[in-house]
Amino acid sequence: IIAVKDGTEITTEDLIKKLPGFDVNENGKVTFKGSPIGQVLVDGNELFGGNHKIATQNIASDMLEGIDMWQNYTNISGSRSTALNLKLKDKYKNKINGSIEGDYGTKNSYYSHLNLFRFGKTGNLAFIWDANNIVKDPISFVDFHEMNTIENNVNEEGIIRREAPSFLNNDGKVKSKDNQFGAIQYSKSSKTFSISGYSIFNNTQLSKVLQTRRTAFANQPLSFSFDETSIEDNQGLFGTTQIKLRKNFNDNFIYYHFGYKPTKDNFNKRTERFSENDLFFDIEDKIKKQNLYNFLSWN
Repeated sequence: IIAVKDGTEITTEDLIKKLPGFDVNENGKVTFKGSPIGQVLVDGNELFGGNHKIATQNIASDMLEGIDMWQNYTNISGSRSTALNLKLKDKYKNKINGSIEGDYGTKNSYYSHLNLFRFGKTGNLAFIWDANNIVKDPISFVDFHEMNTIENNVNEEGIIRREAPSFLNNDGKVKSKDNQFGAIQYSKSSKTFSISGYSIFNNTQLSKVLQTRRTAFANQPLSFSFDETSIEDNQGLFGTTQIKLRKNFNDNFIYYHFGYKPTKDNFNKRTERFSENDLFFDIEDKIKKQNLYNFLSWN
């Protein structure tokens, strides 16, 4: 990687974009020759499941000694995919590393971010914290689905069903959005035993305003002409806890996957239409779920 570095790289993502054949798409996924990479590893250990950007956007480029591309990586569940392995410099191992940043601006806008890592022989430990009110989402729809993937937990059509909270959707005009996000991860791999577990939570307060104006044309009734204002408020949270264990016995292994996903989604939308006959709509929906699942296999 020394050959492609010019000193302008801050994060691992900045560095990956300069490697031949590699790129990072709009969802933060690392791609190689246009195809997404299955896993991003740190010294051979998994980090936050299939999510790439938590690793690539938080690990500083100066911490890396090299980057390996693995074409036939076998993950903790036994399935195979491609993987990008980030190799750390020795001076960053077995000690706490990280960074903190924050900004405050007009209209009480703020942004704060913290990441702490400890990579070493006892395993990889990571902690991420993010809080802002500038519509900067720490996690997206795509991230939510990828981090809640359950191996072998599919319906008869082979489709994994996962419902994402509505407040992750920024469609329409966002008036304001506050996010509080936290994540912690631990992983360690050896020849006989592997463990990978993480827990994340995201609390959001979202407000959107959409204004519409329609005007009657010739030969159309005047009722077609109206002004409409829709105000949408959404408060909610979700969490995800995943723990994966694998124990090897010669050519066989036992694999166990535990998951817990609480979700709270409070959706409130008010629409006012002003025309010949003023109309008023009010929609309120409150959803609270807790999903618990286990999966055990012997291969």
